[in-house]
Amino acid sequence: MLSGESCLDMLWPGVWELFKEFTPDNFPDVVNQFKGEYDFLSNRFGCRFVWQGLLYGNAEAAFQSSKCMDTSERNVYAGCSADKAVLKGREQAPFPGWEDTRLDIMESILRAKFEQNPSLMKKLTDTGTCILINGNNKQETYWGVDLYSWQGENHLGRIIMDIRGTTLKQLRK
Repeated sequence: MLSGESCLDMLWPGVWELFKEFTPDNFPDVVNQFKGEYDFLSNRFGCRFVWQGLLYGNAEAAFQSSKCMDTSERNVYAGCSADKAVLKGREQAPFPGWEDTRLDIMESILRAKFEQNPSLMKKLTDTGTCILINGNNKQETYWGVDLYSWQGENHLGRIIMDIRGTTLKQLRK
């Protein structure tokens, strides 16, 4: 194969028959990382929005603040960069039951982010039907997908696709 020889004889006879019908149109478009052109999908992307009465500069800060029950504690996160918010969030013990509500919290934060920033919402809806995967190389498999193993639940990507779908339905009405 390396010398340009055909690999057809290496495939089980029926496999080639299956694959020869496929074209690139048979495969969905995929965004597999929230970087570059798609960095606006990342929770670390800088944008201002109000969530639960506080002004945040990124979704990560809002999410990390959600671990706090007290508004004055949450206020500390409002001015944080995403990196600083992550570090502070590691020190913050979440309130009882937070783990059970974190998906709803994340959806609420991301809805605020996109709904309050029309240019970001436009960029999101412009992704059309692309599958949005929060790919990473940190073995983070709850919010994303590990790009080495392709394992992960991709909750962040799913939430963003749900927001996009809801918005596109509303636009069609």
